[in-house]
Amino acid sequence: AQIEQMQGLYQKDGEQEQRLSIAVPRGSYIANAFTRLAQTLNTDKKMSLYFLETNSMRTISGIADGEYDMGIIRYQTAHEDFFQSVLRDKGIRSQQVWTFEYLALMPHSHPLANCAKVEYEDLCKGIEITHGDTDVPYLTFKGSRKPEGASAKRIFVFERGSQFDLLTSLPNAFMWVSPVPEITLMRYNLVQRRCDVANHFYKDVLICQNGYEWSPLDSAFVDVLFKVRDEVSSKQYV
Repeated sequence: AQIEQMQGLYQKDGEQEQRLSIAVPRGSYIANAFTRLAQTLNTDKKMSLYFLETNSMRTISGIADGEYDMGIIRYQTAHEDFFQSVLRDKGIRSQQVWTFEYLALMPHSHPLANCAKVEYEDLCKGIEITHGDTDVPYLTFKGSRKPEGASAKRIFVFERGSQFDLLTSLPNAFMWVSPVPEITLMRYNLVQRRCDVANHFYKDVLICQNGYEWSPLDSAFVDVLFKVRDEVSSKQYV
């Protein structure tokens, strides 16, 4: 019934283009929400969907310059003041989506996959898959997501497709991620585990220019995003 209702939003005007323009972090729950939304669209009508996965500073610049209508940025909660100051200076309004603890994502074949408690020192003996453009160089090292003892073996990637190929191919590989939907875990035969690390809490924040008015499709995406967030956050992790 919900899908039929959402489809109706885009079928009233046969000439109206179905358009969404958003820049986001590389989070599986966000990609899942975008896919769900795309499945509701009228494929007989015009559509232009722009979905860029990138880092927070590029998203902020893209919103400020009008390159994208909406965005989602991700930052450590320790850097809240910095990012909120940047948003204010650029005339960007924000809405919190989710505050979460990073989880360790790994293949079922990982030596720690069946451990009741994953120790950080043991995890970091493996290969960390990490996105290569997420650091903000001029932030202080305080609260960094690379604490003392971090893995000395790292592979830097710049999109989500290669990260899953690497995780499934390297038995001791792992990645720090926002909680992942069950459908993605099953598709790639992965598990996610809690691991005690200081300052490992992150926040996803929805942003747009102060004067921007959401379209019906924008609102529909946000509704699906929060629905997926609630589904994923309701799961219990080791």
